[in-house]
Formats: sequence, C-alpha cells, structure tokens
Amino acid sequence: MHQKIRQFMLSLFVIMAACLLVFQITYTETDKFWKNKITDMLFSGKTDVENSLSEVTEIVNDNYVGEKDSEKASENVMNGYMASLDKFSMYMNEEQYNSYLALQNNANNVGIGVNALYDSTLDGIFVVNVHRGSPAELSGMVPGDIITHVDGVSVKQLGYYSSMAKIALGDENEQVHLTIKRNDGSIGQCSVSRKKVEQEKISGEKLGSSIGLINISGFAPGDEEVFKATMEDLIVGGCEKFVIDVRNNSGGNFEAISRILDFLLEEGELFSVTEGSKSNAKNTVLSDTNSVPYPLAVLVNKGTVGGAEIFAAALNESDRVKLFGTNTYGKATTQEIFPLSSGGALCISTKVYTTKDGKSFDSIGVVPDTTVELPIELKMSYTTLTKNQDTPLQEAITYLKSQQALSKG
Repeated sequence: MHQKIRQFMLSLFVIMAACLLVFQITYTETDKFWKNKITDMLFSGKTDVENSLSEVTEIVNDNYVGEKDSEKASENVMNGYMASLDKFSMYMNEEQYNSYLALQNNANNVGIGVNALYDSTLDGIFVVNVHRGSPAELSGMVPGDIITHVDGVSVKQLGYYSSMAKIALGDENEQVHLTIKRNDGSIGQCSVSRKKVEQEKISGEKLGSSIGLINISGFAPGDEEVFKATMEDLIVGGCEKFVIDVRNNSGGNFEAISRILDFLLEEGELFSVTEGSKSNAKNTVLSDTNSVPYPLAVLVNKGTVGGAEIFAAALNESDRVKLFGTNTYGKATTQEIFPLSSGGALCISTKVYTTKDGKSFDSIGVVPDTTVELPIELKMSYTTLTKNQDTPLQEAITYLKSQQALSKG
C-alpha cells in the first residue's frame, strides 16, 4: 500500500515538474516574442538618424571610460544635422537664440549699416549691402566683404546671430572691431562705431534725357507704393525707359515683391512657392492685366539674394526685360525659426521658389543676358563707384538706347 502511494506521489511530482518546465519555456519564448514585437513597434516609425543615435548612445553609455559632456554632444549633433540640410539652415543654442531675439527686438536703428547673409559654407558673415553714409561705408567696408572675426573672436565660434548681435547691438558711438576678408582675398582690420542708421530702400534719378534709374536695396511691406511713386515721378520728368538696380539687394517681403512685379508685368504667372516636405503645397503668384509699357533693364550681381533673385528672374522671363551684370547668389529658399524645449532653436528652409517656367536658381543663381564683371579694383571701392565707371549700368543704358520708347498713354 505504501509502495503504491510513493509511486503515485513520484508520478505526480514528475507530471508537475514537466508542466512547470513547459510553462517556463512557453513564458520565456512568449516574453521574448512580445518584447521583440514591442521593440519593432517602437522603432518602426524612427528614421535612420534616430536609430543610429539610439545605438551610438547605448554603446557609449555602456563602454566609454571617460567623462561624457551630454550638452556638448547634443549641440554637436544638432549642428551636424543642420549641416546635412542646406547652407542656409542652422541650429542655435540658447545663447545664440537669445541673440536672434534681441536683434529682432532692436528698434532703435543703432548699428553699423550693413545687410548680411548667413551661409554655412563661408568662413564668416557675407556683407550683402553697405548703406550710404553709414559707419560701415566710412570704415571702408563694401558689398562682398566677409566678416570673419568680431572683437577678435571668430564668427564660426560665436555663431551667426551672436556675431551679428555683437556687431549691431550696443551703445551709440561704441566701437566694434572687425576682421574682414576682402573681395580680392586679402585680410583687413577695421574699427566701426555704431550710429543710428536710416536706409533708403528705393530711390530714383534721371539719366540723360529719357532713362530713369531706380535703385532697390531691399523690399519691405508697403514698398510697392514707394516704387510706383518713384517711377511715376520719373515718367512725369520725361523718362520713357528704365534701369532697375537690384544689385546688393538682400530680398525681403514677398508681398511687396509680388505687387511690384504685378505693377510692371502683364497678366500671367509670376513665380511659384512650394512649402514643406509634408504638405508639399504649391502656390502660384499671378499678375493682373495692367502693366507698365516701358522698356526695362535690370542690374544683378552676387549680392542679389533671395527675393531679389525671384524679382529679377520673373522680369527676365518677360520678353521685354534684359538682365545685366553677374550671376546672382543662388538662394531660392526662405527660412523659419522653430524654438526648442532646450532653449535653443532651429532655423530651417521651409519654402522654395521657382520661376513661372519651373526653373530653380537655387545654388546656381539667375544668369544675366549680358555678363558684365566689374574689375576687382572697382569692387574694392564699390560704394564710391561713379556712373561712368559702372560698366554694367553703362551696358544697360546702351541697350535701352537701342529700344524704341513706348507710348506713355
């Protein structure tokens, strides 16, 4: 009897052990299956960049023997990511973003009198334009200069907006010391005192008996009315043909650009704007039936940037407008600022512009009909250039003289 009980208990133990082993194996495999499933779900929506960063972080955390500087690593990663986009996109740390905000809120017009451009491929800040009578002009700066150092610190180290803040923000009459790479490649030093600077964006003058010259150094909201008034004054003064100078023009407000183009050109498409990679929404800007019936010539150069390039390209695609000068900068995008939870921000290209014929000038620029390059010595003294020395202007005048003046009616 006892022997049977012992055999029964032994058999029961074996069965229970077998069940427990099967359960353990099943649980382990099931747990492994669902862990893998969850991992796949978590990572399936991630990009290669995110997966690579996760992998690198895990390896470093598990194996690196030294001290880790997470803040520095994060900033380097952000800078690298932006560098993989285009040359006009950038990452700003908290200090640089605060500099950007300070520049946006600078309403007292104190500065040195330049329009500048960020381009990550350069060693510094590209000077697009130098305002007439400004401290920058008086110090000898000219369009095309590249500011490489501010008060002895490189622009690369400071960042674009922190450098611009050190240049533009501060007390009136206080000096800022700049290192400049000139048009001929030489390196120069200058000390510039900040002053109140007023810029006249649009101006006009009569050349000879019938040609009007209109200079546009930038486009601001409402400038279409200033442009119309300037042209109409020249027409009243006897002008029948026009040179429009958008050299060293940093672009600006696209509504003003569109309205000036609408005023000048006949009915039809002017240019197109494509937004964001997700929406990929395309908007075509149109002109109405009214137009100005006068022969036009447009002056462009490397300092013709962004919106000014669209302006020149749209005019050039009209049969009666010719371009003179050199290739424009090649910036067919506009940028938008996105604040980050870290206190920094991203400045990224969110819109791209194409001509009505579907052409993109990004990275190549708008090519003039007649290429006329200023000699290097004249580029080095651009702000004191006389009209007789201005060979692109003289070429444009010669062209307009060969064109028949149209009726003012």
